[in-house]
Amino acid sequence: MIQGESSQSVAAKQTQSSLPLQMLIYFNWHFIVFYFWLSLALLTFKAARYYYPSQYLGWDITIIFLYAIVEGTRLLFASKGNKTSQTGPLLISVILSLPIIVMHAYYIELQTYVLRVDVVINAIAFFMLGSEFIMSIFVLISFVIASRKF
Repeated sequence: MIQGESSQSVAAKQTQSSLPLQMLIYFNWHFIVFYFWLSLALLTFKAARYYYPSQYLGWDITIIFLYAIVEGTRLLFASKGNKTSQTGPLLISVILSLPIIVMHAYYIELQTYVLRVDVVINAIAFFMLGSEFIMSIFVLISFVIASRKF
């Protein structure tokens, strides 16, 4: 224990992390694996069933892999920031949410062929991402308020 720091302040620092946010992060880890494989399967189906221009197919596959990398990184930062009550990683997670929103918007609206399955899984992803984004903002604010010395 640091000199001058009471046991109450140490306990308060240990309990700042958010269980609901951590639960959202946990379930989103499983969802992105499901989303990635389902999206690849859907792209394979669309390429086999419909005329899919090769340059667009390559672009869509590239975006899926970029999505997995950025979303995985975002979730790692969110989890680390939440568990350690640090504002830096949580802020990076919030910033990385923006390209993920753009990727989902592309897949729900702008890809060559949009099936109902695409709309449903991207709507679920938007809901999960929005929930995490809002929860992360509230947790981030609580971390900043808790770190202030009055």
